Amino acid sequence: MLPDHPRGPELSRRTLLRGGVVLAGAAVLGAGPTGTAHAGSYSRIGTGGYAVPTTLRTGFTPYDGGSIGTHSGEWAFVYDDWFHLLCDSWLETYHSILRWQTAGAVGVWFVGCAGVTVDKPGSNHQTGNAFDATAIYHTDGGFVDCNYSHLGRAGVAANRRYAALAWSGRKHLPEVGIVGTGAAHANHVHLGRFKNGSTSLLLSHWGRSWDAWLVQYTCRAFLGVPIALDGDWGSQTEGWFLELLRRLGLAGRNPFGSVADLQQLAHLLTAYGVVGATP
Repeated sequence: MLPDHPRGPELSRRTLLRGGVVLAGAAVLGAGPTGTAHAGSYSRIGTGGYAVPTTLRTGFTPYDGGSIGTHSGEWAFVYDDWFHLLCDSWLETYHSILRWQTAGAVGVWFVGCAGVTVDKPGSNHQTGNAFDATAIYHTDGGFVDCNYSHLGRAGVAANRRYAALAWSGRKHLPEVGIVGTGAAHANHVHLGRFKNGSTSLLLSHWGRSWDAWLVQYTCRAFLGVPIALDGDWGSQTEGWFLELLRRLGLAGRNPFGSVADLQQLAHLLTAYGVVGATP
């Protein structure tokens, strides 16, 4: 088990200043070799002084009518080398936004994982190009647990923090599977390098997709609307998504046709979500 975490000042609710958001640099998704997982292993992710331990989820413990993961100490996972750099960028985005939103008082303590390279033919896990995130713990004791935080009984602030974890990954990776996108994803968020053989970071528009699930869940968590969580991007999802863009100050922006617009959307939702705030 990990030692007692360092405690900082209690996390207070802060309002995001729209004018204060800038796009963080993102690794270029299509660059680098495709390859397979290399023999080298990594126990930490994050860059720019934000590298934190990754830990293995080894079980569950009761928590508030549900259960959250228990995690071992620092654990080395085997990655495709380029995918590890993308995970560095993902965690740097989450960590730096969390610190900014809390005036430097709160950072990331550790990240939980259920696996990177595992034997799943046809999956990005087969080549070390997918990370199954189980939890992010903050240095003030706050956390996102992917087996619990998405539940209605966890509360709207926890739901927004869960969405923030997913969107911080979506800023850098095209394959984000949350609760509803597969039976296993009820207890972890899947973050993958490729989607349908593509390295595109753009949102999937119309039809059935993991992006539709993410947007639908996000509209529920941030707008409180009774949108269906079915993964089908139809007129209802489109309407609430446009309202979400408007409230974020992104009306007229096109995350389906502009990587910069998608990254700005992901950055803002992460910034609001890490402190459980609404636009």
